Amino acid sequence: MPAGGPVSVRRQCVYAAIPLLDIYSAYHIRKLRRYLLVILCTVLIPQVAVEFALFDSMLEIQEAYTAFLYPESEHSVQSIYVMLWTAGSIAWSVVLIRRWSMKWNAGRPWDHRA
Repeated sequence: MPAGGPVSVRRQCVYAAIPLLDIYSAYHIRKLRRYLLVILCTVLIPQVAVEFALFDSMLEIQEAYTAFLYPESEHSVQSIYVMLWTAGSIAWSVVLIRRWSMKWNAGRPWDHRA
């Protein structure tokens, strides 16, 4: 349910760092469509393009996602890329949700009800 008043920016940032709760966080401040569009264009599409450029098959992509569990894997360098990309996308989500939550709190006249 969208917020009817100010939101806790700190709580919104924590939610943005947790997968699936980031969607709730965006919905809570009525920015879900924009959030999904931004994440799709800036994170998911480039990630898929780079993964298909680095790897030959879907099996290699899956191995890269689990290579940090197995240090002797031949995909350890690619798994570092995957971990950095994931950390970057989570950080980007937190930045977006924080910025929009602060605008949400500043742009609504909560205390001036007539």
